[in-house]
Amino acid sequence: MKILGTTESGFVVDMHKNELDQLTGHHYNSYKYRIGQELKIDKLFKQLEVLRDQDKEIKKISHSLKTAAGMLEKIDPIFNKE
Repeated sequence: MKILGTTESGFVVDMHKNELDQLTGHHYNSYKYRIGQELKIDKLFKQLEVLRDQDKEIKKISHSLKTAAGMLEKIDPIFNKE
């Protein structure tokens, strides 16, 4: 992507179609872009942040489950098989 200029609220860019497809999430199909079309990149970015943060949440839950499993193993059963 190359920045060609600025506007009052942003930038004018020259971007290869592959880059635009990856940025918008359309890289698995042949999406047809239109001149003047507004692309909501902020929603895609927020979705990416959620996916990135899930790794931390999964590790936290995994640790909690391992701790709980360890605690259960230490409990003596009330009833024993004979």
